Amino acid sequence: MAPKPVFNTSLTFSPNNDITVDVPAPSTPVDPISKNPLAINNKFALVFGWVNADFKEVDKLAAEYYRTHGYTAIVSTSSGSDQGSIATRDLELQEFDDLIAYLAEQKVIDPIGTKHLMQSTKVVIHVLSHGGLFKMCRLLAAVDAKKMQFKKTAVILDSCPGIVTPELLAGMASSGIQNDVLKNVSYWGSFVAGSVYATCVSISAPYATSDKNAEGGNLVGARLFLYSDADQVINSGDVHKRADEARAEGLVVEEHIFHGSDHIRHAVLHKKEYWDTVASFISKNA
Repeated sequence: MAPKPVFNTSLTFSPNNDITVDVPAPSTPVDPISKNPLAINNKFALVFGWVNADFKEVDKLAAEYYRTHGYTAIVSTSSGSDQGSIATRDLELQEFDDLIAYLAEQKVIDPIGTKHLMQSTKVVIHVLSHGGLFKMCRLLAAVDAKKMQFKKTAVILDSCPGIVTPELLAGMASSGIQNDVLKNVSYWGSFVAGSVYATCVSISAPYATSDKNAEGGNLVGARLFLYSDADQVINSGDVHKRADEARAEGLVVEEHIFHGSDHIRHAVLHKKEYWDTVASFISKNA
């Protein structure tokens, strides 16, 4: 009888402990009978949480990857500092040095220009809200600065990217989202503070909708847009427009709209529907 997988949070890459790797099995698994080494895991999911997310909440979502699908899950959350870094173009890329070294060792990223006739490594990037998009944007810039690139990637975009409008900012201010830029400001004050947020969205959204960015990193692969008709923060029609932008770029695009779930609550309120959709997408595109 095969041993149960070992689940642990074994590696952390961040001074603030906000980037963690959940490994579904020992890094060099051994057959319990023959004692011969088994194949090293070649499935990786990078999950980027929303701004000031409770790390445990994001890790619960990542657990679906490493417990159910056998992926090594790399979990990261976002903070207000990500927004400041993107808005000022001071991305503090050295923060990701250890993580990038790990990704290169695991063959998740390659030197720019590397070609593969067949790709054995499966890579998924799962982004939660604009905060997750901001963190992903910074990592891509850091990878690009090392003259590296991600292998073909299945990209999942939950509740993002939208289009920044006064209504969106008001929704964020009234929804209770913990955002360092918008927190503790009045309804009207959020419109002013939101100019930083709007700048970050305009810079990071092309990473979601295109694989032809000339600089700052890239993700080549299909996109899955997950959104809801009841989202009080991101308008579903705006996410659909972003999906159409990606189609116009020639990307393989899938969309799934949930009914009745608020911002980044789809996986909680529609768990089976959510993960069935994700599993179908990654089976075809990762």
